[in-house]
Amino acid sequence: MSTYSIKYRNLISTWLSVIFCSLLIFFLGFIEFFQDSKFDNSPLDITKSPISKNLIKDLKYLKIKNRIGEYVLEKENESWFLKKPRSMPAKDKTVLLIKNALKNIKILTIHKNEPINYQSFSLDNPSISIQLKSSKEEANVNVGLINPIDNTSFIYIDGKDRIYQTAILAGELQGLELTDFIDSSIFSIETKNISKIRIYQGKNLTPFNSILKMGDQWKLKKYKTIDQSKAQRRIKLLLNTPPHMIIDKNDVDLTNFIDNYLNNPLYKIEIQTISGETIKYTITNLIRSLSSLKIENRQFFIVKASNRKYPFIVNKDYLTNFYIRYAEIKP
Repeated sequence: MSTYSIKYRNLISTWLSVIFCSLLIFFLGFIEFFQDSKFDNSPLDITKSPISKNLIKDLKYLKIKNRIGEYVLEKENESWFLKKPRSMPAKDKTVLLIKNALKNIKILTIHKNEPINYQSFSLDNPSISIQLKSSKEEANVNVGLINPIDNTSFIYIDGKDRIYQTAILAGELQGLELTDFIDSSIFSIETKNISKIRIYQGKNLTPFNSILKMGDQWKLKKYKTIDQSKAQRRIKLLLNTPPHMIIDKNDVDLTNFIDNYLNNPLYKIEIQTISGETIKYTITNLIRSLSSLKIENRQFFIVKASNRKYPFIVNKDYLTNFYIRYAEIKP
């Protein structure tokens, strides 16, 4: 074989290798640009929250859907209510959990909003969908692929031209269920937020007992000295009184039955918060049997709170929780 032939074949091999490498580089560049499609992650893009802080702060409407269910909440005055799947008082803690999760989104990378990315990141079948509304703004948020291995997820917000890869949202929103949204507690206030408790007998306008909070100390209007530990335990016992059921039925006969008892209360309680809000509670005598609710005769009583839409049925064993005597908290 001639030297010329060898050189010619080597030249062809070299050019083929160059062409192959060029095509490979071009193909990799194509994949990087069109499939991954990351934006330049400038400090402004990475640190700026993709959801308006004012929207979260002034939130009035919240709809969240995960693989477990769909829940709609609305704010009425200063209280949140669950509207769907049933109308009930909502847990403020759960609303705050969702708001904090959306307010503290940690962005890792930013991708172009293109069909291939949208599908690759499972945003066409989201794990969580959240709709937010205030009086001035609204936003629809979809959380797609959630990767527990590297603790990341992908988020798209309607109207944006980008997809965010973020740290997994705090609060495990994908696992929220109905019990996380319903506030079944009678008292919606924590001990630390109370400034005054007044307890009345019947329809009396003068309180039987008045308990004041001064700093971290409880004081009685009638008595100078009380045991702080006993007072703290006794007030927590009151606030942790569990309901037997919430009456959310709209029935004329049932409403009249309840109103007759509420108009002739056994006790009334007023709790004033450190912010100046006053919440009123009406506690009835033991009630007659009620077949529609399967309530036995004189085994339960009713409690109605001014900041709750529906009254509560409470077992008679907890009736003494609502009447704090000096003998229970004296030194």
